[in-house]
Amino acid sequence: MRFDLPAEVLDTLADPETLEPVKLATETELASLRERLTKGRAKRHGGGALPTSVEAAFVSQKGKVVYPVVDGLADFRIEERLELEEPLA
Repeated sequence: MRFDLPAEVLDTLADPETLEPVKLATETELASLRERLTKGRAKRHGGGALPTSVEAAFVSQKGKVVYPVVDGLADFRIEERLELEEPLA
């Protein structure tokens, strides 16, 4: 499933903690994120289980914080964000 938002909306989205802009993950970044989730190489900020599938994601400027899109819903709650040791590439 493809996740699309108008450019005007994408340009207004920001990390709720730092207020820095976020961007929609590329297909390459999504593939890397999915691999990390499968291998347990990510963690939730608030603890808990990792999502079993991610159809899209919003990535921080440094690429180490990810807000997942699951079942068509973007989750921008800080405690649900995914944290990565290495930036998405």
